[in-house]
Amino acid sequence: MPGQVETALALSGSAAQSKIQTYPGDCDYFERVNIIAPTREEACVIVCKIMREKALSAFEGPTYRLIEVKYGSYPFDVVRGARAIGKKLPIAWKPDEIRAGQIEAHRPDGTPVVIRWRMWRVTRAGASSIGWSLILCADSSPMPATCST
Repeated sequence: MPGQVETALALSGSAAQSKIQTYPGDCDYFERVNIIAPTREEACVIVCKIMREKALSAFEGPTYRLIEVKYGSYPFDVVRGARAIGKKLPIAWKPDEIRAGQIEAHRPDGTPVVIRWRMWRVTRAGASSIGWSLILCADSSPMPATCST
């Protein structure tokens, strides 16, 4: 999104601190994203859109496959399958849920709920929050690894 989104790949962990590891196991990278928008709410809408677009474009490649995307935080306690998940914990989206743009779950009392990808909340103070975001991929090359964006 020219003019609205600027990105840069960054190195983190011990390598970013210029520390030498005797037996290095991995390199930790992340993508720094700057959103240019007149309001925080508009920035949240842009992040929502680019996270989903990135996930949809990266389901599978020659050397990787998408495992899950952590995007947003649960606005209330839910149960997914048999697993109870507390309010404010990060939402882990599986590829089929990303494609659908929603997760079907239920509240602890059994009431069905649908959590939509675009669901971000405005707090009482007026600040909007999308919570957590992380894209997790598995490398299918001979030496398994993970990558996050």
